[in-house]
Amino acid sequence: RIGFALINICQLKIYSGSYASAVIDAKNAQEYYIQNSFNTAISKEQEFYAYFYNSDQYNALKCIEDLLEHSLIDTGEFRKSKYIYYQSCVLFDSGKYKATLDLLKMSLEIEKDKTRWNISLRILNIIIFIELDKIDEAGRSLESLRKHMERQIKEEEVKPRDILIVKTLRELEKNNFEFSSKNVTVIKMLKELSEKDTAVAWEHFSTELIPFHKWLERRKL
Repeated sequence: RIGFALINICQLKIYSGSYASAVIDAKNAQEYYIQNSFNTAISKEQEFYAYFYNSDQYNALKCIEDLLEHSLIDTGEFRKSKYIYYQSCVLFDSGKYKATLDLLKMSLEIEKDKTRWNISLRILNIIIFIELDKIDEAGRSLESLRKHMERQIKEEEVKPRDILIVKTLRELEKNNFEFSSKNVTVIKMLKELSEKDTAVAWEHFSTELIPFHKWLERRKL
């Protein structure tokens, strides 16, 4: 019970941005669980989130390495592929774009989730191509994503934020994915994506580990 309580406190602290304190709670929670248990993996994942959101790539990567060695990995392909995706996000955040792209070439089980995980994976691939100045690949991937989302909208729920991200990328594509501070349309979209507590707001614990609006802000010329 104490372990569960600590994890709940950890999550609340992550939501409030108290990441360093959340790490302590996640680590303390692990003390109350049997080693290699499912609950240990859950608390280790919370520890990862706290490090990652706090831009502590070194310790975030260490958490992922621990999770990939966890005994539960053998029984869950979805879980394993999720951790590989997390790993790729840490590499991206560290500026290791080619290594990120190589890792994402693996076939991941999470791709089967056609809306949340699949779309986030595709967006990450596109922004990697942009960072590597592979403009043609970025354009082709964006068009493929647009068609994919068009199909999914008819059958399943696609998040309004993802729809706006794709619209923003298509607007950027008109200028070879360069973001000029004079581009009024993209600036307006960026403002929408950056706002809190709206239908298109970024959320903690979502599949969008790299907040698109923060990445885009850094790209502004």
